[in-house]
Amino acid sequence: MGSVLYFNTTPQYRLVASGSNKALVAGTVTVTGISGTIKLIVIPIGSGGVPGVTDSSGNVYSYTTTITAGGIYVRQAYVVNPTTTSSMTFTIVSTAWSAWVGCFTVDNAITPLLDQQNGFGSANVTSISTGSITPSFTAELIVASAVTGTGATGTPSAITGYNLINLPFIAGTAQGCIIYWKSQLYIQPENVTFAGTSMRYWAATIASYKN
Repeated sequence: MGSVLYFNTTPQYRLVASGSNKALVAGTVTVTGISGTIKLIVIPIGSGGVPGVTDSSGNVYSYTTTITAGGIYVRQAYVVNPTTTSSMTFTIVSTAWSAWVGCFTVDNAITPLLDQQNGFGSANVTSISTGSITPSFTAELIVASAVTGTGATGTPSAITGYNLINLPFIAGTAQGCIIYWKSQLYIQPENVTFAGTSMRYWAATIASYKN
C-alpha cells in the first residue's frame, strides 16, 4: 500500500435556485499537489442520480456496481495507472452530489485492480451494512462508502482501523457521503456498518483494490 496524496474533506457541488425550486446540477473539484507516480484513483460518490466521473487528463473510469434505494445512489469510480498532472479537475456527472477524491501510489511492480465488492440499499433506516467481502490478497485498499439523504444529521461512528471521511448532508444542497478506508494487512472478511446519532442511510457499498 502506498500513500494517500490528496483527499478533499468538504462536499463538492453547485446549486441553482429558482424561486422555491432548487435544481441540483453536476459540479467540479480541482485537486492540486498531485506528485509522484499515481497508480490508482478512487472516487466514492453519493448522489441523487447514477453518478459518473470525467477529469481534465482524459482518464476513462470504471465503476463498482451501483447501489440504490429511495432515489439515492452510491458507487465508486476508479482508474488504474491514470494520466495525472500536478493540478487536475474532476467533474461529477450527476445531481445532488458529494464526492471524495483519493489518489494512491503503490509498488511499481504491482498493477492495481478491483478485487471484491458488495453493497446494500434500504430506505428509511438509521444504520446500514455493506455486506461482507474477503480480499484475495494481503495489503489491499478497502474503501466503504454510504450515501445519506433527507433527515441525515449527527456524526458517523468511528471504526477501529479505518480512516473516516464525512461529507455531511446539507438540506436543499447536497447529498451526504460517508467514507471509511484502510490498507488491509491480512486476508480476512470485511463488513462495514455505517451508524451514527439521528442519521439516515439509504445505500452503501464496499470494494477492495489489489494494491
